[in-house]
Amino acid sequence: MRNQSISLVAQLWDAGVIPSYDYLGKGLIDSGEISKLVEEHKIGKFTSNQSIFLKDLSSGVYDSRIKKLLDKGKSAEEIYDILYQATVKEACGLLSEKHKQDPDNYFVSIETNPLNADDTQLVLKEARRLNEIAVNEDTKIAATPEGIDAIQQAVSEGLDINVTLIFPGLKITENDGEYEFSAPQFESVLKAVEEGYTQYFKNNPNASFKDIPRVVLSVFLSRVDTTAGAADEKLKQLEEKGEITKEEYLSLRGKTGMYAAKIIYQIWKNKMADSSVFNRLQKEDVALPRLLWASTQPKKDYIPDLQYVEPLQSPVGIQMINTITPKTFDDFKKNGIPKTGTIEDDLDKAINHVLRLQELKIDLIEIGDMLTENGIEKFADAYNDTIRRIKEIIQISS
Repeated sequence: MRNQSISLVAQLWDAGVIPSYDYLGKGLIDSGEISKLVEEHKIGKFTSNQSIFLKDLSSGVYDSRIKKLLDKGKSAEEIYDILYQATVKEACGLLSEKHKQDPDNYFVSIETNPLNADDTQLVLKEARRLNEIAVNEDTKIAATPEGIDAIQQAVSEGLDINVTLIFPGLKITENDGEYEFSAPQFESVLKAVEEGYTQYFKNNPNASFKDIPRVVLSVFLSRVDTTAGAADEKLKQLEEKGEITKEEYLSLRGKTGMYAAKIIYQIWKNKMADSSVFNRLQKEDVALPRLLWASTQPKKDYIPDLQYVEPLQSPVGIQMINTITPKTFDDFKKNGIPKTGTIEDDLDKAINHVLRLQELKIDLIEIGDMLTENGIEKFADAYNDTIRRIKEIIQISS
């Protein structure tokens, strides 16, 4: 029975899910809304990126501060860096008391410069600098090949990391009646984190376990279904060619991201159980690298509003994060059903779904690689648009 006195979003905690808010704007801070979200709905994390910052920038909220920084001789790039970090730092401060009580939660994510995503050393240099913002900040590093190298080194240095732009690029094979799952990008990230922790322990043999780096693994879901060139478009092309029926097309579309997440969870669970490093964390009651479901707002009307939230709730004893947009937040607040362990439901359906896609020559690994590349491009475009907008404001102010 639902507890009507407690927000449905807040009740996600009882289902092992930490709700994260996929927006951090200056207006959210200045209005006091961020504190309301934390107190009334137990939002345990906020995320920021270049696209979100650009929305704030376009609203004019930073115009006067840009003028002051310009008077101090700052460039557009420096102004961006100062304002973006200041907003994150302010939010971290508002969450600091909650974070002291629960050090695994109540933190803010900040994005590294996407223009550097393919340069391990530049990413590392920035991650070191951004980790100084606050104790409850973590730094997003994209899961490109170069980014994965940076992740391993960052963890070994004790930096708090949010691995972003992981996609559930999967393949299922059958061996002696047993199904084996592989997800090359995700498994490479897990290996990098594992080796990073191994090196961290070597570097800090007397370190307190409460001080080890926090790691979050952000897996993007809705884009696997509805981005151009992804699963639903490929299914539609097959239906148009007559290679599958309209009935089968309708039964398969819009479900790949959700089902793939269930299999990614199985890969994560197996790795946590098999790794001596992760077993050591569990033994010391330290938070394991946590799965975070991102891109959880459906982008097509035929996908249920809570498709990437309700079916992906944690089993007892495991804590995950779900980053929900303001719209998905409102949808769950009105109609959500918190229920422990739904991520372990329908695994057979998830396996059959992916196997059918493989039969149809729809390659989820190839789609995942494409989406990672597209994600970097979108973040880079947002960064470039942000710098362009700051220059426009500077020109108007001059």
